[in-house]
Amino acid sequence: MIGFMSTFKPDMVFKTKNLREKRNNRGAKCDVWTKADILKRLAIIIDDSEMYTLDNTEAILKPGICVIMEIVLRFYTDSKQGGKIWFLTPEEALINKVTGLAGK
Repeated sequence: MIGFMSTFKPDMVFKTKNLREKRNNRGAKCDVWTKADILKRLAIIIDDSEMYTLDNTEAILKPGICVIMEIVLRFYTDSKQGGKIWFLTPEEALINKVTGLAGK
């Protein structure tokens, strides 16, 4: 799973994309998922299903969880977590044609 910034209408939005999916998805905006879906994806990214749950994030709104996910992905890229790139800037996403990549 990677995160990237992409244009949507006149705005810049945070999207994530599962590169393991066979079909050619263009990435999904975080704000279209339910809070439970966002937490599930965040648990996969941080490899800890107990850190963020519906119970302990009750006071955090859905956009806040999306921001946490974006920050984690940016941090993982900056710290070279697992030797992978986790987050792409708008320029990197455009150059690498992330929205057009299909899974293997």
